Amino acid sequence: MRRIVVSSGVGIVLVVCGIAPAATPSQADRDALVQLHKELIETTFLRGESALLAATALPNLIVVPPGGVVERRDQVIGGLPNVAAESVQIDDVVVADYGATAVVVARVTAQRTAGGVAGSGRSRMMSVFVRDQEQWRLLARSITPCIERAIEAGRC
Repeated sequence: MRRIVVSSGVGIVLVVCGIAPAATPSQADRDALVQLHKELIETTFLRGESALLAATALPNLIVVPPGGVVERRDQVIGGLPNVAAESVQIDDVVVADYGATAVVVARVTAQRTAGGVAGSGRSRMMSVFVRDQEQWRLLARSITPCIERAIEAGRC
């Protein structure tokens, strides 16, 4: 509850403003969000498909992929054919939410062949979603490759 006192020289007016607490998403809503996060990863990284990402991403989506560049929505969608993997494993999923905003953090392990060169990698992915007209929309994402020391210590 916020109280504001306004003095006009003639009298004093007390204005009381109440701010309703943000609603916490239900477990079913969190489960749907985690499933959407998984589907976004699988469709983009396994199949290089853009339809689900295009439908879910907000117009002002920003992504920080490995390497630290900042990409906007069109760059991310246009670059999907370059990130295809043979397999993707998603685990260690954590959700933090507050009202209409949720952050999903997961460990993503991918096996891929880029230009005929085999490789694998483990990363942490953080995605920020906002509730927009009863559906979760992707606002931001960051992908950070795990360093070997963190992997060996069981922290990434």
